[in-house]
Amino acid sequence: MSETTDPKDIIIHVGDTPVLEFECVDKETGAADDISTAETKDVYLKPPDDGTVVKLADVDFLTTGKDGVLKYKCLTTILSTHGFWETEAHVVLANGDVITYSGGGFPVEATQRGT
Repeated sequence: MSETTDPKDIIIHVGDTPVLEFECVDKETGAADDISTAETKDVYLKPPDDGTVVKLADVDFLTTGKDGVLKYKCLTTILSTHGFWETEAHVVLANGDVITYSGGGFPVEATQRGT
């Protein structure tokens, strides 16, 4: 498994700290957007219990941003509830364009590994 993992490809448990990818794709064409000029990159996680939406810190490009992929590392305190977590990214490009990407989400299972 690579350092950065698409949430659809792994099983995540409460308390895990995965490094996850977020793909920024054009809604009409399905092609990856070049977000390499992004001055602001925010990813939000909405917990399954409709609790407080979490804004992730330290969101970065997977490579250069030309591939449209962001990466972020979850801290142990973030994925504290099992169920389906919804994701969304807000990107502000250098030209001032603000783009919102709905990323779907990923499931988090209740039992931590080794317990």
